Amino acid sequence: DASGIGVSWDGFLIMKWPYETDTAYQGHDWPLARWADVLLMKAELDVRLSGGAPSAEAVECVNEVRRRAGLSDLSSTDTGSREAFLDALLAERAPEFLFEGMRKIDLIRFNKYAQNTYKVKGFLPTHQYMPLPNFIVEQAESYGKTLEQTFSRPGWEADVAEATREH
Repeated sequence: DASGIGVSWDGFLIMKWPYETDTAYQGHDWPLARWADVLLMKAELDVRLSGGAPSAEAVECVNEVRRRAGLSDLSSTDTGSREAFLDALLAERAPEFLFEGMRKIDLIRFNKYAQNTYKVKGFLPTHQYMPLPNFIVEQAESYGKTLEQTFSRPGWEADVAEATREH
């Protein structure tokens, strides 16, 4: 019932998955590829490959997702440069994939994980990814293999430096 929107509800309303049946099992319990994710990945790939401002096609991909959600198109400020577009794209992914388990990976991929963790929680994370358990590293050594216990993507140091520079 949407009658309380704006009166007894404020902020984000999660209406992504309406109840389809009166049973505990819902038809939306199966993970599917989402068209919105395809469009946003296409836009991200386009701008990352070009290294410059987004193409009209990349902007249209994001705007198609926004229009479906009842939002206006991206502003010219959001599409004026590569950095502004990537920031707008990351911001778009947050509510679009709310509760779908993508946010941490998105933040890592955009090299914003340390910055956002520091801004929201007030401390710097020690790793981007969970370290491998010691027994796995030791087991690999017994097979003559070497595993790194921790792994970071390129840009991790810059992300940490930016997080500490801002505050």
